[in-house]
Amino acid sequence: MASAKASANAFKASYDQLRNITLTRFSDGTQVAAPHLWENQAALLQIARRPGCTFCREEAALIEARRDIIEKQLGTRIYVVFHERMGVDEFVQKYFPHPGDVFIDESKGFYKATGGGKLRWGGITTFLKPSFWSIYQRNKTRKVEGNLKGEGRILGGLYVVKPGDAGIQYEHVEQQFGDIASLENVIRACEQASGQKLAPEAYDEAVKADGPVAVCTSREACAS
Repeated sequence: MASAKASANAFKASYDQLRNITLTRFSDGTQVAAPHLWENQAALLQIARRPGCTFCREEAALIEARRDIIEKQLGTRIYVVFHERMGVDEFVQKYFPHPGDVFIDESKGFYKATGGGKLRWGGITTFLKPSFWSIYQRNKTRKVEGNLKGEGRILGGLYVVKPGDAGIQYEHVEQQFGDIASLENVIRACEQASGQKLAPEAYDEAVKADGPVAVCTSREACAS
């Protein structure tokens, strides 16, 4: 298993890039400086390509199904970041019923950070790679539906950031469509960033590849 810990030089992003980003809260349009999200506790930020992306929904559903573990046991707040608003309402309704924790990155600062300061674009050559079709089969097995609305070529990733100004704990850079962060690395990073640790059996349950995926038929369904 790859370690979730790495030196600052191993990251594409610098912490300075992240802390200078301003986001817009989806629920009310307020401007929020990114460091506010991890000011008092560790934060997990999914940097999603677009709200209708089936792979982005899959990743959000996997994380949502482990919300109690990540937020309550590991003290790490979960956020989702998009660069566009189209389709966010449906995403919130079905996969992430926490609109106050969804943000729009109008400057695409987080997306640029995954490329060391430049946007990264996926293209049609992705569909020629055998690895993509393995990813596609994984996604179909989990039965997460998506659509083709919006700009989905800008590649994203995922960050776990330590509290205060302690910096980046973990960075996942999406290399091709559907290349989501491994649950093992995400959970380990949350443990390391928060200073909390799961019991071995709880960790094993949390990272099971065939474990739960949260797809909500209602706000109450995701909350239950």
